[in-house]
Amino acid sequence: MKMSFFYDIIILILGGNMKRIIAIGGGETGRPGTQYETYEIDKEIVSLSGKDNPNVLFIGTASSDDDSYFEIISKVFSRLNCNVRNLALIKKTYTIEELRKILEQIDIIIII
Repeated sequence: MKMSFFYDIIILILGGNMKRIIAIGGGETGRPGTQYETYEIDKEIVSLSGKDNPNVLFIGTASSDDDSYFEIISKVFSRLNCNVRNLALIKKTYTIEELRKILEQIDIIIII
């Protein structure tokens, strides 16, 4: 199975003065053998959080929680001074309390 690593995502910005939803379609994330095309968009997303080191939560259910996809997103946002965490909803079951604790610490949620 060949996977596409294009952004077709919704990003929720929880930090800053105002909550935001940003929808993005298209653009390479820099997977092996491709160019990293979304730097300016990614930089703006981090800026909109209002934090120097925002906490980013990646939810990759469209990729069936593919670990390699998380690794790419983690590399991209770590370079932008973000702390990146994976929420694997297909591979793991969480209690409401576990989800609440995770979400309380998050500034940006990337849903793919």
